[in-house]
Amino acid sequence: MTLMAGTHRIRLTERDSMEGGVRCPNCGSYTSFGDIIATGHCRGVRREEEPCETGLAIDLVVRETDIRQTAYELNALDPEPLDPED
Repeated sequence: MTLMAGTHRIRLTERDSMEGGVRCPNCGSYTSFGDIIATGHCRGVRREEEPCETGLAIDLVVRETDIRQTAYELNALDPEPLDPED
């Protein structure tokens, strides 16, 4: 685990991916990956119905260095120039 200015990074395991979510390190409540992406925080409660305010995020690390773009994406970034007559 790497500690960074208020951020704790936790490497997920194959078991986590099969479960489709993780337990919040603060309150222990299960939160799905979809909820983390949609809300950015835990959906659990800490004590006596006080909501857990732990922020959660998912980072995707792309390890392949040769990223290929589709023809559509390339055209969206660099569209064909217009004819001066248009």
